[in-house]
Amino acid sequence: MNENFTEWLHGWVGAINDPMWSYLVYMLLGTGLFFTVTTGF
Repeated sequence: MNENFTEWLHGWVGAINDPMWSYLVYMLLGTGLFFTVTTGF
């Protein structure tokens, strides 16, 4: 059970690692910057 879960988790993370996480990080940074500029200034 535990070994299966770790294998599945590693495969899942490896599958979405490159494109998905970079996209999410850039999206979060972009929205944060956007809201900071629109509400702060």
